[in-house]
Amino acid sequence: MGEYGVFSKPIKKFDTESLLENLGKYWQVYEYFRSFSSPPYRINETFSRKPVTCVANFQGLKGVFAHKLDGTFGLVYSFPEYIKEKWEGGIHKIHKGISLGDGIVFSAEKLSIGTVVLLDVYQVRGFPTAQWNREIVLMNFLQHLSLPEGYETQKYCQRVEDLPMIRYETDGYIIHKTTTDKIVKVKHTHSLDVVYMDGFFWLPGKEKPGLYRRFKALEKGLQNGHVYEVSVKNGNVLRERKDRFIGNTWKQIENILEKQSWQGPTIHEVVKAIKTTKRKCKSKAT
Repeated sequence: MGEYGVFSKPIKKFDTESLLENLGKYWQVYEYFRSFSSPPYRINETFSRKPVTCVANFQGLKGVFAHKLDGTFGLVYSFPEYIKEKWEGGIHKIHKGISLGDGIVFSAEKLSIGTVVLLDVYQVRGFPTAQWNREIVLMNFLQHLSLPEGYETQKYCQRVEDLPMIRYETDGYIIHKTTTDKIVKVKHTHSLDVVYMDGFFWLPGKEKPGLYRRFKALEKGLQNGHVYEVSVKNGNVLRERKDRFIGNTWKQIENILEKQSWQGPTIHEVVKAIKTTKRKCKSKAT
């Protein structure tokens, strides 16, 4: 990825001995082109997260393994002089005077303590990263980034048994299939993110607009229009999802319930337009 300007300083000053060995005497040619200005590029800021499929166990899964961090998903856009963060829930942040590279889009998870963990590289200078080189990105490139304070990278291993102990909250495991770029989540206790309104949790219907499913909330004092994570095992609230404004889609719910059947209050089908309490998008610059 060096040809896209990831390395912002002369290559000889980085710990890239193996790369220099491969280049041999031609590294001097690489250095010659560094003096030229990089071509203009445009970053696509309309990316959405890659789809994740839930499964119940590791059987038959191949790829690289990582802990599923329990935070807020977002995208991190790195420019030469600043970093822009866009998190689920409409939270935007700009950090001036720091960089993770010139024109790189990362997927990331923001933890409750404020630490940002970089998960993957979606785009470099306007070009999506190739699906077939995912192992190079996850196992090599991410691990050799020069990170500003407050940023870390996800640790991937070839086997789940090799994953290191982690001090952060986790929510199962992620398996990234490096030849297809498909992502699978293994979670032993599944949950749904659903919107609360007037004593019920509401789920989108599958067949047509305006058709919803709902089940009785077991707790009191919940706030209308807010999203809560509820256990598939009993329907109890696990936590409020302050990072989300909408619940799971029906496709996501269907995928989860295929892995673990619903054991909470009875789900009824209704036709109703839900009124939601909108929260404003927040933007900060530092």
